[in-house]
Amino acid sequence: MCATSTSTAWRAISGGIGSSPKGGGSLAHVDTLGLLACGPESAGADPGPACYGGGGTRPTVTDADLVLGYLDPGFFLGGEMTLDVEGAREAIRQHIAEPLGLSVEQAAWGIHRLVNEDMASAARVHAAERGHDATGLPLFAFGGAGPVHAFGVGAALGTKTVIVPAAATPGCCPIASSKRSRTATRWGDPSGNRP
Repeated sequence: MCATSTSTAWRAISGGIGSSPKGGGSLAHVDTLGLLACGPESAGADPGPACYGGGGTRPTVTDADLVLGYLDPGFFLGGEMTLDVEGAREAIRQHIAEPLGLSVEQAAWGIHRLVNEDMASAARVHAAERGHDATGLPLFAFGGAGPVHAFGVGAALGTKTVIVPAAATPGCCPIASSKRSRTATRWGDPSGNRP
């Protein structure tokens, strides 16, 4: 579902497009080695992330993004849906924070950062398959929550340019992505330097 995708995609001078298999519904968990992991299992749209209030009780990428304040609980999907912050916090507390001895915020940050690193790794592989090094290449972010993760992915890749099209969210849908947008938002250099 496009609205919950964290499919950060990139298109660089390699001329290709790649995307990460992680999405907003990807389930975070503590693996058999006692390490934080995310996916490949997904909560999907039904029951969805814990914050959807649809019966999901396991933490997802969307739950972590909400706890970290990257999502507005009162204006999700353009205001069509209200997110349950306490439901997200409880899922992260029970399944990640307590088992790892972390605060809910530390656990949410771990989920967020893990997904960013996974997306950066996917970009490196995608570029390498085409004979390129992804380090420093511009990053185009799209997908439901692609822009939420683009800055972290860009920092992991050492890029100086992150481009978020004005219509970034519909970019994850093939039909919607055929429409062109002439505007974008420039947030600055992920390495901390101002443009």
